[in-house]
Amino acid sequence: MNKYLTGMIKIKYLTTIDLNDYYNVIKDIPLDLSKGKKERIKFNKEILKHWSSKRISLEELFVLCKSKKIFDFDKIFDRSLTFKRLIIDDFEGLLNIKENIFYNRIKQNLGLKFLFNYSAHQGEISLFLTKNVELQTCYYCNIDFINLIKFYDVDDFLNNAPEGIVKHLNIPEKITNIILKKRKNEFISSSLVRGQLSYIESEMQKINSSNFFTIDHVIDKVRNPWFSLSLKNLVPCCYACNSKLKRSDSFGNVSPTSNSFDFNNSVKFQLLQDSKLVKIEELIKDKNKIRIKLQKEFVYAEYINILRLNPRYEFHKAIVY
Repeated sequence: MNKYLTGMIKIKYLTTIDLNDYYNVIKDIPLDLSKGKKERIKFNKEILKHWSSKRISLEELFVLCKSKKIFDFDKIFDRSLTFKRLIIDDFEGLLNIKENIFYNRIKQNLGLKFLFNYSAHQGEISLFLTKNVELQTCYYCNIDFINLIKFYDVDDFLNNAPEGIVKHLNIPEKITNIILKKRKNEFISSSLVRGQLSYIESEMQKINSSNFFTIDHVIDKVRNPWFSLSLKNLVPCCYACNSKLKRSDSFGNVSPTSNSFDFNNSVKFQLLQDSKLVKIEELIKDKNKIRIKLQKEFVYAEYINILRLNPRYEFHKAIVY
């Protein structure tokens, strides 16, 4: 049995990141108090009892609701808690805030619903993460790629786009097959698709502007909506980890955004083989002669179980090893 370091890593923010930039993006997002339907109209009317303008920023809304005791904000949040702390405090700080909030009427609270509305502001958040986080592989499993796909021109697209994307194009199947076959052995020129050039350029631009990652809330946003917009509660990850495995589960106090996250040093791969000594060259040639298992550390046990890292790494052991 041998032990090797895993590839699990702490989230990598770019060295140029300024947390205040994220805070400024979020705090200044405006809400229009003149528009809406049903619940939003009710929310608007309540706020306009205490606010003279038809527009209000998220931070102004937070301060107003606390000071005027609207939507139970004075009961939910400690008097000293600022909107800035909620948005850019470190993960340990968020856990401390969480321990001091006791509120069970979340679904009925319109203030929480419209202030901490992640879905409405997902575009701004995704753009910030795209510009300020290294996006290569999923920060949960480190298996699936989440980096952006960028093509410089149609020639680059035709020669390097994944096969699935090329097949998805609405062009004659005959041309699609020619592209996939010829590019294996030679460089393909855009002249091959002259009749569909403008269409392919349009599809390429759509792909260039798309994200290939989802954003998970480490602390579940349904039970803890006040952390829906908190930077250190957001982890870029793959679809499988976010929607199929973790969902609303909790890792306890563990997060790739935490200052103390050291999965890479604390948890190691175990390469298990038969008792018979086998040369390393043979193991490399035949992946079936080894099994991969993560050596669990107690603090990361739930992390490993929820994300099903052992069976997933065993399946991908040819790559891992």
